[in-house]
Amino acid sequence: TASGRHQLYADFNLCSVPQTAYEASALFYVIEESIAYMAMSSYPYASNYISGAIMGTSNGALPAYPMTFACNANLAQTFDSDSDRVAALANFNAVFWNSDGLNTCIDLDASSDTYSSYIWDYLFCRSLLIPSGSLGGDHDMLWESEWDADGTIDWCQSEYDIYVDPNGPASRQYGGRNLYKAASNIVFSNGAMDPWMPLGVLESQSESLMSITIEAAGHHLDLMFSNSADPDSVLQARQIELQQIEKWIAQANSEWKMGMCDVQNSFVEKKSHPFIAAMNMLL
Repeated sequence: TASGRHQLYADFNLCSVPQTAYEASALFYVIEESIAYMAMSSYPYASNYISGAIMGTSNGALPAYPMTFACNANLAQTFDSDSDRVAALANFNAVFWNSDGLNTCIDLDASSDTYSSYIWDYLFCRSLLIPSGSLGGDHDMLWESEWDADGTIDWCQSEYDIYVDPNGPASRQYGGRNLYKAASNIVFSNGAMDPWMPLGVLESQSESLMSITIEAAGHHLDLMFSNSADPDSVLQARQIELQQIEKWIAQANSEWKMGMCDVQNSFVEKKSHPFIAAMNMLL
């Protein structure tokens, strides 16, 4: 209704009042993005690493574990009316979109794809083409959103005027799930709270292709600088990564021949190296 759309305009700090239900439905995707970005930002300390990149600002920061904070502060309660529930969802949404404290209004016309000016869209279309969507209902906290492969390919082709390989050239070139046949010396780290985690390599593929899952961690927390709030899980992950990198460097320095039954491979001398010193700095 007109009054309902005006409430959405006021509660969500929209730049203008949606004139139709279809225009107002774009708000679902704004909320979906705030959920995804806050989940990615599951760090044990305040950070604007992701929010600053998305909104193009260095102001403000998301709180530690922002999804937990936003849910507990706004949604974990009993509501007297649907209007109260919508207002609470708006406050939840503002934890991300107003994390810079500037109270900038949300433009539904511009928010349908916040990555439009980033290289990610082109990379997605050209190399990856990762399926995405949600089941809704009892399966997750979102609504049903079916992956439309044909629609996505059409959008990519119209946006970038490129041929889109539905199987993904990255998979063709690097082996996809058979990467163990063509790669070595990789540690695949996955944050257990990162929405990207299900698309990661979750099982070790070989002795030199190791997979680790980091509890209580968001998007590549292990690659952030060390922080006193870091959980033990990320400290252990970094130690594993450091040990693997030290081993790779030592093998390279000693002219290690991977897969060769050479007695010299049993006596690898670990030598000092500037990259080892750099990795130690992160610990």
